[in-house]
Amino acid sequence: MTLQQIVSHVITLLSILALSAAAVGAPPSKGDSGVSTNPAYMASEHYAKNLKGIEYFFIETTRAKAEMTLEKSRLLMLYNKQAVPTVINDYFARTETHVFPYAISLLDQKGGYLKLTCIGCENTQYMTYWNVSDKSKLVVEIDHSCGPVCDDQIKVYNFKDRVLTKLRRDQVIPRIKAADFLLESKNAPLLEQDAWEIAYHLPRKGKDILVTLFLTDKTLFKGNCLPLLWKDGKFEKGEVSFCTPPSAS
Repeated sequence: MTLQQIVSHVITLLSILALSAAAVGAPPSKGDSGVSTNPAYMASEHYAKNLKGIEYFFIETTRAKAEMTLEKSRLLMLYNKQAVPTVINDYFARTETHVFPYAISLLDQKGGYLKLTCIGCENTQYMTYWNVSDKSKLVVEIDHSCGPVCDDQIKVYNFKDRVLTKLRRDQVIPRIKAADFLLESKNAPLLEQDAWEIAYHLPRKGKDILVTLFLTDKTLFKGNCLPLLWKDGKFEKGEVSFCTPPSAS
């Protein structure tokens, strides 16, 4: 066998291996337009183009990642009891892997509210959006995780002229500390001895965000609830009081 024949055989073998990898869910190839040529990804992109409201933002916040668009589109289809295209079902049957291990547990399209529950972990995600007077929309996403102390990671976006822009959280939502709930600021050093669980609750109805502090002893505190009041595109601290924290729904 000549050297040229050997090279030809090697090239053929590499081509076969590349095709096999794609068949079992390797990263999608891109056509000249930059759009994935994998049929499953193309089907999810077609589905995502017709979404509106909270469903649209659920996809759009990770739209740059084709794998996430595929996963999230499938979750919406399953929750809405829509038929999942065969090419998408076949993709997951082959790969048996998920980059977004969540299930939609609540979707309120009219109220613009979405809740996701992690499969196999203690994370819960929440998303909602507000209409702003300048015709834009403010989108907020919260990732609530526990282990061992519960904590919230918050992402904020502005949507205007069909463009979603990530904002600095501090520009929109104040960072709340346990000291904000104290009766007297002089007691703040006492808080440094413990880790405090502070949770942000997005509104399913209304416009204000509620922040709660988990308390076992109310002695030093003026309350466990602090509302963040909607001010047309951002939030401001309200008055602290005692209240019953909302349920996880």
